Amino acid sequence: MNAIVYTSETGHTARYAALLAEQTGLPAYSLQEAEAKLNRGEPVFYLGWLMAGSTKGYQEAKKAFALQGVACVGMARSPNGFLWSKADKSSRMVDGARIFYLQGGYDGTQLHGLDRAMMKAFEKRAFRKLAEKPDRTPEEEDTLSILRDNGDRVCPENLREILDWMRQEGVSQN
Repeated sequence: MNAIVYTSETGHTARYAALLAEQTGLPAYSLQEAEAKLNRGEPVFYLGWLMAGSTKGYQEAKKAFALQGVACVGMARSPNGFLWSKADKSSRMVDGARIFYLQGGYDGTQLHGLDRAMMKAFEKRAFRKLAEKPDRTPEEEDTLSILRDNGDRVCPENLREILDWMRQEGVSQN
């Protein structure tokens, strides 16, 4: 793997990319930067944020680079999203890349344009539904907290599984 490439809208995914870069010594680039600095087809680890089950930037990154691993960054504690559901259950592979999930957070104030409008509608529906639910699970409580407080769950410990996998793949670690 030659680099960490990411797409981030509210900063959670960018922070995970920076933490991975710090731990591995690999450079981290936004997808736009990577397309200008890296050669087409270079092996990279990609991180993208989840919106409506889709991992933002994944298709573009897949066309430009050889994705070795992909981390989907979402609000929920549990893995979700299209790539996660598409992954082979035993190997957690999709299109030749190992899939991971990281809980990030939510900050609707950082969204722009259509993404902001779509997520505002989701935020209102989800918040109301969860707030009115009398018997919330711990995961639902966490989601409600994230929505209410622009919560942030990014932490280095969440990268343990990715770093272990990278070590097995021979990626150097600082």
